[in-house]
Amino acid sequence: MTERYDDGEVEEILRRALQRRAADGIDHEDLMAAAREAGIDPRAAEEAARAVREDREASERVALMQSRRKKSFFGKLRTFGIVNASLLGLDVMTGDGWWFYWPLMTWGSLVALDAARAFFPDSESDRKKVKAELARERAHRQRVEEARRKAEEAERSGKKVKGAAARFENAVEKGVAALLAAAATQVERATQEVTREVKRDLDSAFGSYVAKQEGRPGKPKEREPIQVKARVVTRAPEHEIDETVEERARRQKAR
Repeated sequence: MTERYDDGEVEEILRRALQRRAADGIDHEDLMAAAREAGIDPRAAEEAARAVREDREASERVALMQSRRKKSFFGKLRTFGIVNASLLGLDVMTGDGWWFYWPLMTWGSLVALDAARAFFPDSESDRKKVKAELARERAHRQRVEEARRKAEEAERSGKKVKGAAARFENAVEKGVAALLAAAATQVERATQEVTREVKRDLDSAFGSYVAKQEGRPGKPKEREPIQVKARVVTRAPEHEIDETVEERARRQKAR
């Protein structure tokens, strides 16, 4: 049977285990591993670790803020003492009545307020201010991280689009090159055929010209076959022939 522990026992076990670790503490990975071994939800462990880090940072910033206030108070107190001492000396030198205490009391009340804030701070109010500042910084970091993540996704998408565009462009270039090559082949063949025809016609014309210049008959042209049409001739009767001869003789005499 598996042994189970309640929350108090888990806390005590983890506390004693942590006490046995080195004085430099435990890193985040070991802490998450211990939480998983103890059956704690990793998300809850991460949230708790983040809250602890923020509390620690808030405490450090509050302490730093209070320390700066004390330093600022001592600087103001030093200025207050020097200025009011000078005013006292000036009042003594003039001798027209005492007036140095008016600026002394007015300025002194302000210095007293600074002393109260420096030595009797409102730690709870300071912690709230620091936590609000940390929340703004965390929101800013999240926005920056989100913008960076979107930029990386856009860059990856852009690379994919560029790759597809490059492949498409390469395919188009290959297709155009193939079409141009085929067209060039066809043009070359047509040019060769036209060149042969022209050369043959030129050779024939030149040969005819040379033969004519040398008095040699050129290449005889093929004559078209003569079509002979038959005509039926009928012989006239003899008495018509004799009459025709006599008439011809009379016409010759008349001439």
